[in-house]
Amino acid sequence: MSKIIHYLAEKPIVFNILRRIIEANYISIKNAIRKEFSLCHENEQTSPNEKILDVPCGTGEFCTLFKPNSYHGLDISKTYIEYAQKKYKQNFFCGDATRINFNDNYFDKILTLSLFHHIDDSSVKFVLKELKRILKPDGILLLIEDAPTSISWNFIGKVLQKLDIGHNIRTYSEYKIIAEEDFIIDKYYPIKSGFWDYSVFVLSPKKQDKLKI
Repeated sequence: MSKIIHYLAEKPIVFNILRRIIEANYISIKNAIRKEFSLCHENEQTSPNEKILDVPCGTGEFCTLFKPNSYHGLDISKTYIEYAQKKYKQNFFCGDATRINFNDNYFDKILTLSLFHHIDDSSVKFVLKELKRILKPDGILLLIEDAPTSISWNFIGKVLQKLDIGHNIRTYSEYKIIAEEDFIIDKYYPIKSGFWDYSVFVLSPKKQDKLKI
């Protein structure tokens, strides 16, 4: 079964169709992004000069929420990036979230969706430090991560999570401990995206302490 899941995940079109069915066309996730990033409607932002990073961007599913000149999508999958570049007129790059090739304080807002349940705690901490580095001091990190299935009778959700490639689904308390090393948790709430449960965190970077001489 795991081989089948990996095979489907490597086929962008099939992957997108299945995820849209499972997650009710991402309506809840898109609403959370619009709400926390203050988007009035698709392709409209509070400022035309904002720089947005979507990491991992996957197949570019959420790029249409942002203006082309401000959006940057980063993913480690060359297959996904090639698919996104062909389908959308946006900025897409293939790369690793632990070594992001942008200057310090470059982005106004960063969206991180379904990344951390694929990696261990030490890797999550490393990525968060890298995201803090490229995020402006007054910027926003919107973290939307897979959460344990909350409803006991959601058997489909439970099975899907067991079949998922990521095996590090964490609770709010576990994320709180990790995130608060470098970020302030301004807001947290759970959402359901079809059969899938997510935790939504709105984070702002902690100010660096000034060195006392």
